[in-house]
This record gives sequence, structure tokens and C-alpha cells, in this order.
Amino acid sequence: MREYPPLPESVPGARRHARRVLGQWGLGAIAADAELALSELLTNAVRASAVLVSRPGVRVRLLADPGQLVVEVFDRAPGRPVRLAPAWDEVGGRGLATVAAVARRWDWARRGDGKIVWCDFWL
Repeated sequence: MREYPPLPESVPGARRHARRVLGQWGLGAIAADAELALSELLTNAVRASAVLVSRPGVRVRLLADPGQLVVEVFDRAPGRPVRLAPAWDEVGGRGLATVAAVARRWDWARRGDGKIVWCDFWL
């Protein structure tokens, strides 16, 4: 598990870390989709956490077993993730739709003092 500050600059670093770990695990074939999903989940967590007074960090965890890869992002923001349906000309709002398009599934759960948003991939 790695912790990142709630800053936009954290996202590229987390992607590089995921690419390196997935390569070490022999999962390079799924790396592009996993990086994209991680990017979207972490961007949402960073945005949600950046407005909190204490500016708590966000955590990323990658888990793999012989059949699946799980990407988890933990933040302490009180809100829940919402999949939006933006108009075609809106700039943002497609993050969770993107995750749903590349991952097998995604979901979220309250955990302690925050929440985990996760997605998984068949291997």
C-alpha cells in the first residue's frame, strides 16, 4: 500500500508505481487498463480529499491472485462515488464510466474513517 498527498501530481507517480509493480508480477498485458482505472479512481480521491481541512493523504493498494487483479483507492472524504452521465460536450464527469468500461466491475465501501473505491480485472 502506498500513500499519496491529495495533489494532482500524485496521479502520474501512482501510475508509474502500478506499471512497475504489474510488470514485476508479470501482468504487463493488463497494465494499461489498470493504470487508466487507477488514474480515474485516484483523481476522484485526490479531488475529494483536497478540500478537507486536514488534507489527509489517499492510499493505493494493488492486489493480485491467480485469477484477478484488484485496484483499491482509500480516502477520508465523506461523500460517496457517483457515476455521472455528462453531456457530450462536458469536459469531465466520465471517470467512473471509464473505470466501468475497462474493469470487470467496480464498487465502494465505507471503511473506518473513510471509504475504499475499488475495481477488479480478470487475469
